[in-house]
Amino acid sequence: MQSINLLYVIQSLHNGGAETLAIRLAEHLDKQRFNPLVCSLHDEGPLRGQLAAQNIPHVTLAKKQGIDLPLIFRIRSLLKAHNINLVHTHNQGPLLYTSLAAIGLRRCTLVHTEHINLEKEFSYSRKHFYLNKFLLRRADGFLSIAEHLSNYYRTCHNLSHVNFTTIHNSVVLPDLSQSPLTSLRRELGLRGDQPLIGNISALRSQKDHATLIRAMPAVLEQTPDAVLVIAGDGELKQELSELARELNLGTSVRFLGYRSDVNELLLQFDLFVLSSLYEGLPLSILEAMAAGVPVVATDADGTNEIVRHDETGLLVPLQDPAALAQAMLSLLHDRPRAQAMGTAARELIRVEYNLENMIARYENYYEQVVSNNPTSRAKV
Repeated sequence: MQSINLLYVIQSLHNGGAETLAIRLAEHLDKQRFNPLVCSLHDEGPLRGQLAAQNIPHVTLAKKQGIDLPLIFRIRSLLKAHNINLVHTHNQGPLLYTSLAAIGLRRCTLVHTEHINLEKEFSYSRKHFYLNKFLLRRADGFLSIAEHLSNYYRTCHNLSHVNFTTIHNSVVLPDLSQSPLTSLRRELGLRGDQPLIGNISALRSQKDHATLIRAMPAVLEQTPDAVLVIAGDGELKQELSELARELNLGTSVRFLGYRSDVNELLLQFDLFVLSSLYEGLPLSILEAMAAGVPVVATDADGTNEIVRHDETGLLVPLQDPAALAQAMLSLLHDRPRAQAMGTAARELIRVEYNLENMIARYENYYEQVVSNNPTSRAKV
C-alpha cells in the first residue's frame, strides 16, 4: 500500500477548534500510511511553536487582507511540489482557495470540514451561504464533527454526492495521578482552598463571556472568595475587561491571555464554565470532562451533545446570567455532586470520545475516499 500525501489547510495559527483538530490529526496519524503537511493561510498565531515542537511539517502562506488571488497559485504549487493525494480543508476560507487551486488536478482528492453552523455566525450572509453551497459541490468528501452539523449540512446543502460521515472530536485522557507542573493558585496569589472557576476560549462574540462575567456578582454574594479565570485571547479582550471593572469584580475575575498549558490549568479548576451562544463540538469542554472537571454550560448546539444535564454537567439557557450563577453555585456548594459529575464525564470521554478511536476512523475514511478516486496516485 502506497502512503497518502495529505495536506491540511487551515485559516491561521491561532488556537481554534479547526486548527487544534488538524494539528492533532497530523501528529497522531500512522506515518507509515500517511505523510501529513499542515498549511496555514495566515502566518500569525501561537501554534507555530507547537507545530515545531511536535515536528509536524508545516508551511505558512502569508495571506494578504481581503481577497488574495495569488494565494490560489501558491497553494497549487504546494499541491504539485508535495505530490498531494488528499487535501483536508477546514472552514470556508481554506475551502475557497484550495478548491480553486485544485482545479484540473484530478489525482488530488478534496475533503472538507466546517466546524460550526455558518448561518449562526454574526458576519455570515446569504452570499456566504451560496458560496459555500457552490464550493461544497467541488468536494469529494465532507467530514462533520457533530450530529447537529451533520443534520444541518445534509438538509441545507444537499451533500448526497459526497462521501459524508460524522467523526466526533476527541481528546486524550490525562493522568490524574500526576500533579500539575504549574500552580495557578500560586501564580495568582490565591489560597489553596479558594474556589477556582475556569473558562478556556477565544475572546469573541460566539463565546459570550459577557454573560459569564455578569453571573459573577451573584456567585460572589454567596461565595465571596471564588475566582474566575479566563484563558484565551481575542478582539473582545478590552471590552470584557472593562465590563469586569464596571461590575467592580476586581481580582475575582482574571484574564490570563493565551496559555499553552491548558491541560495543566484544567487539572486545577474546581469548575469549568462555557457560556457560548453556539458551538460545533467544543474541544474545551471535552478536555475539561477528560480531566474530570464538572462542567456548567449553556444549552447551545454542540455543547448539549456532550454535556448530559445533571449527569456529566449542568446546562442552562443561553444569555441568562442568573441561571448560570445558580448552576455554578449549586456545584460549588455540593462538592460530592460535582465530583460525581466529573467522574461520569471522564468516563463518557473514555468510552465515546477517546483519541485512538477518532484517529482510526479518520485513517479509514481517508483511505476510503482516496481509493474511490480512480485518478489518485495513492492506491489503497
